[in-house]
Amino acid sequence: MFGIGMPELMVILVIALIVIGPAKLPELARSLGKTLAEFKRATDDFKWKMEEEARALDEKERIAKEVAAREQALKTQTEAAAGTETAQGVASAGAAPVVGEPVQAHAADAAPESILSKIGITPVQVQPPASTVAATGSAEPAATPPAEKAQG
Repeated sequence: MFGIGMPELMVILVIALIVIGPAKLPELARSLGKTLAEFKRATDDFKWKMEEEARALDEKERIAKEVAAREQALKTQTEAAAGTETAQGVASAGAAPVVGEPVQAHAADAAPESILSKIGITPVQVQPPASTVAATGSAEPAATPPAEKAQG
């Protein structure tokens, strides 16, 4: 404690007893003890609040990572389901394939357009526009249309 030994402490107490007097010394000691206790309580409360904030921040980060992982899994599952639905549209109308089961098309199956027209769905163009094929040289869609490249 500040490098004060027992002899130095005794000298300080004797000087305090002489200066303050024997009647006021116990009252001073009590008020000093209360002040130190209040200071300790305040520092403990501050320390507890800081730890609580750190725990709350860690919990928010953990929840954010969990939500991101769930969203990614849902997106992957949705993409897989969309791929399965496309494959199911090609399968025969008599037997519905099970999710995850490979779909086998037979030569006897009707064209997808005729199956879709039977159930009332208009076929959607699957091929990219001819302008995209001509501009890129492949069937993959271009990242940006050629008109935007010229302007940008």
